[in-house]
Amino acid sequence: MKSKTARLLSFILGVLIASDSFAQSQNDLPIPTFLDLHQRGVTRELCEDTFLIVGTIQQVEYTGERSDAVVNAFTRIEVHLQLEVDRVLSGPTPQQKQITVRSVWFMPVQFLLDGEPSQAQQGDRIFYMVKLKTADSGDSVWEGGRIGLASEREVNRLTRVSEALVLGSSSSVAKQIIQGCSDTDGIFAAWCMRLLTEVDQLKTAPDGGIFKSLKENVAHGTVVEECRLVLQNCESPNIAYENADRILAAKERTEHGEQFRHACHLRRLSWIMEISPAGTDSFEWEKEVRYLLVNAYPTMSTERRLEAIEKLREFSGADGPEHLRGIALACTSKLLDPRSKQLRSAIFRFYNENFPPTEKLWFGYCNGLHGAMMTDSTSSVQLCQEGIDLFSLMILGANEDLSHRACEELSRYGESCRQQKIGWPNLAYRIQDLRNSTPHPDSRRYLSKTLERWGIGKETVDSS
Repeated sequence: MKSKTARLLSFILGVLIASDSFAQSQNDLPIPTFLDLHQRGVTRELCEDTFLIVGTIQQVEYTGERSDAVVNAFTRIEVHLQLEVDRVLSGPTPQQKQITVRSVWFMPVQFLLDGEPSQAQQGDRIFYMVKLKTADSGDSVWEGGRIGLASEREVNRLTRVSEALVLGSSSSVAKQIIQGCSDTDGIFAAWCMRLLTEVDQLKTAPDGGIFKSLKENVAHGTVVEECRLVLQNCESPNIAYENADRILAAKERTEHGEQFRHACHLRRLSWIMEISPAGTDSFEWEKEVRYLLVNAYPTMSTERRLEAIEKLREFSGADGPEHLRGIALACTSKLLDPRSKQLRSAIFRFYNENFPPTEKLWFGYCNGLHGAMMTDSTSSVQLCQEGIDLFSLMILGANEDLSHRACEELSRYGESCRQQKIGWPNLAYRIQDLRNSTPHPDSRRYLSKTLERWGIGKETVDSS
């Protein structure tokens, strides 16, 4: 079982690494994406204020300056570089093949080799990017900016972006961007959708470049049609699917629009159950399921959330993909609206019927149940008896490890109730009874310390 520290580091790396949807082989492991193309405003920056190249490190000099005494994956380290320019993606073309970067900082997490944080070294193919307005120099000598390891896939992606920007004033670029919304490279597809969204919001065409061409050659609302196509295609890449849904959620705030997205999400969940791999790409699928439950569904109607919960019963059942069941157990509680008796009943029935059979799923289950209890009690200002009963069963009847985990979650819930004066001190006395009844010494000690903090229950604890 992984340590908490290892799990935390794994999660942080996962958040930072927007990996490509499909790694081709063991030698093509995901590495950090250098430029987040689906972020708003990135195209204008590339058009107006960015020097971006692909280059090979010829010389690297470590200055000894760094942000931490002991280097870790996120330590900022200063280097001086000599780069051979392979390709200019944005900004002026240097007069010479080699350029000097007098000072630039990087983090080892930006130089992953075989999944491990590394350091910049001679022979590395990297991106170098700097804002023209803030650069201290130019042409063959630069200072500042940032660097990162360049994967072949991202080089190809940014080359396509660069070529589209060069053709910006041509009418043919509109066709390329529209077709790009359905591209198999999810990040490029997300960029195309984001670009069309920004153009849709322009009241008049700019003076020149890609924004002018798209404004004049793409019909208003085209991005909605393209996003619908992305959602209808179950094989759309993860990032493309999520971005298309976000755009439609913002642009089609109608009953018809919500029903369309809901139907697509149910099909998508069924498809994920059938094909989702448990290996290199599992984080991308976990992220997508989390997005659907945490972001997409909580704003939908009660009826659609109830249908989603039914689908999640399949997801969380014995036939569901094990590496995704934990996410479903952790995030289903986000669909709870305590004002709806139907939803409340469905959520707690879900947790009652999907008790985790393996240790891997305890974390997600306990966190999801705790989240549902907190939402319910904060809204009703009453104790959540269904959740208390489930944690009580774990404390009394589960093995020692799960019993201890349930003690932690119930104590955390109890502390919130104490602070908000919800069902207090009745909940404390209920926990005191559990302390006295559990067969596990470790659980008794933990609950005794909790009760002592609350000033309740001074009885001697079995120290065996």
